[in-house]
Amino acid sequence: MTTSDELLLHASFVQALARRLLADEHDADDVAQSAWVVALERAPASAVPVRPWLARVVQNLARRFRRSEARRDAHECASRV
Repeated sequence: MTTSDELLLHASFVQALARRLLADEHDADDVAQSAWVVALERAPASAVPVRPWLARVVQNLARRFRRSEARRDAHECASRV
């Protein structure tokens, strides 16, 4: 099992990736923080390369975040009519 210290070696990578995927810095911070929660709760096995695993986690969370925002915007637009 990957340790938290091994995961934290990739902190700047996770933050930079989240910022590249999301336009808003605060949204990127939220996604990066969520990625750490996932990583700590379900750290990859030692045989799994950590950086690509973290990248996939951040990408999935960013995609989920954008979808959620789009649904929220659509719902708000529909409720104004």
